[in-house]
Amino acid sequence: MVSVEPNGKGGWWALESDEGGGAVLSCDGTKRGAIEAALVWVYQFNAEMEVTNDPTGGAR
Repeated sequence: MVSVEPNGKGGWWALESDEGGGAVLSCDGTKRGAIEAALVWVYQFNAEMEVTNDPTGGAR
């Protein structure tokens, strides 16, 4: 899961979290930058799921 939250220093960050912990996704501290970082994470996650759930192994 990913979320966009205030970073407590007057800026914003994107946070990735799962059962094993979490990580701050890199961004420039602006709300827009945090949203863009979150969208990139979602896009990459979906791409990985498409390949791993594909019985052809990603072959087209």
